[in-house]
Amino acid sequence: VFTQCSTSGSINGTGEPSTGGGIVAACGDNVTISQCYSLASVNAAYAGGIAAVLDGGFEINNCYVRGTAAGTVYAGGLGAVLYNGTIRNSYSTARVSLPTKSEGAGGLAGLIDNVTVEASYWDAERSGIDSSPVGTAKTTEDMTYPMRRTAMKAGTSVRSGPPIQK
Repeated sequence: VFTQCSTSGSINGTGEPSTGGGIVAACGDNVTISQCYSLASVNAAYAGGIAAVLDGGFEINNCYVRGTAAGTVYAGGLGAVLYNGTIRNSYSTARVSLPTKSEGAGGLAGLIDNVTVEASYWDAERSGIDSSPVGTAKTTEDMTYPMRRTAMKAGTSVRSGPPIQK
């Protein structure tokens, strides 16, 4: 379980092929990542803003990413490769890239199988990615201004609080 953790700076994946994630590189069997954020620049073959590879029953809850995810095989704002899990109330404004645009890059995830997503978004303009196998694309304006107004009404901060739905 990873709860209320954060990262910043540079994260370079290791291994062959390399995996790199803002919070965790690779994990299987029932991992929960909750109320975490990453501002890191992640570089690896499999690069994810929160996690590179998750398999075997994962949950990503109330997390956000504002860094970068630069992969060579798969890349995603929250995760590069995600199997058998759930993403809830999370978002990414990360810049996502592969050497050539392909099906391996996604606003929230690069590759998924058996993943349920609830109220989770990515900034299609800032990410440079207009598609994702999961999640909802939003404009930078939609991701910023309505969320900030909602946060102010609720007395919380978009920067310090969990993701806020529009």
